[in-house]
Amino acid sequence: MSRHPDLSVVVVTPDGFDVVRKAVAHLRSQRGCDRIELVVVAPDRERLGPVNDALDGFWGHRVVEAGPIATTGRAIAAGFSAASGPLVGYVEEHSYPQPGWADAVIEAHRGPWAAVGVSLANANPDSMASWATLFLDFAPSVELDRAGEVTALPSHHTIYKRNALLGHREDLHQLLEVEAVLQSALVSRGDRLYAENAARQRHVNVSRLRSLVRAQFLGGRQYAPLRIREEGFSPARRLGYAVAAPVVVLVQLRRILRHVARAGLARELLPRMLPALVLGLVAEQAGETVGYLGAGQGRAPEDRMGVELGRGSHVRAADADALR
Repeated sequence: MSRHPDLSVVVVTPDGFDVVRKAVAHLRSQRGCDRIELVVVAPDRERLGPVNDALDGFWGHRVVEAGPIATTGRAIAAGFSAASGPLVGYVEEHSYPQPGWADAVIEAHRGPWAAVGVSLANANPDSMASWATLFLDFAPSVELDRAGEVTALPSHHTIYKRNALLGHREDLHQLLEVEAVLQSALVSRGDRLYAENAARQRHVNVSRLRSLVRAQFLGGRQYAPLRIREEGFSPARRLGYAVAAPVVVLVQLRRILRHVARAGLARELLPRMLPALVLGLVAEQAGETVGYLGAGQGRAPEDRMGVELGRGSHVRAADADALR
């Protein structure tokens, strides 16, 4: 066995190991499992409970006792700080790496990339709200048909070179909540990003319409204040973005529809997905507008964590099997 892992993967549970068991099983089934260090972030070891042989086969594993987990970003950052591999990424408890994922990620990172993103497929495809959520959150990464350099990668589905993150130690917990801002900062300093279509994950999406609206609003409210801080928005620019919200909805809708067509899903999804898609876009822009007008993030990071780490409460009963 190598003295060092090639890749460190962080998983987060606010409760016991069962929350992340399925995601860990998919990681364990990777051909390159013995090159992966698994970092489990939990409130404490006692609450994590028994894991039995679920961690066998990895290069190694460690448990980070983070105390009560208030936000996803802080938990992921704690895991990143404890990781020992030159590459580090986060795998959500509701997102499942497919065969070849680890090999593809490690191989892609032999290139000059600060970060490598994956291709996402829908793990609960029987709901239009689920499809709308997937495209709202990850449109450019849905069913990628080719690899290549890009300017943005999917939040929480991107693997970074650890060295690329060293300049963000103090605010990494905030940037890992909304990775679009982190990636924009990397690109602005000359780093390069890469989308790898051979690294595939199946993602369980919010499929309750009420949860979709709430999640998109909270995501927008998280994003705007971080963007203001990182890009140094003037009051006039903040007001301009707030006023332009209806135009942004239309621009984003057009962009997403292009990706639906690119993924070969237009015939299957349109026009049935449109109502949920438009509702989500309006909710997201409403959240951003609140943030641009100076209300800050409020409790958005804490409230959105319930959607991220409690996905079972935000999918239809018919979709529950996708999480088991």
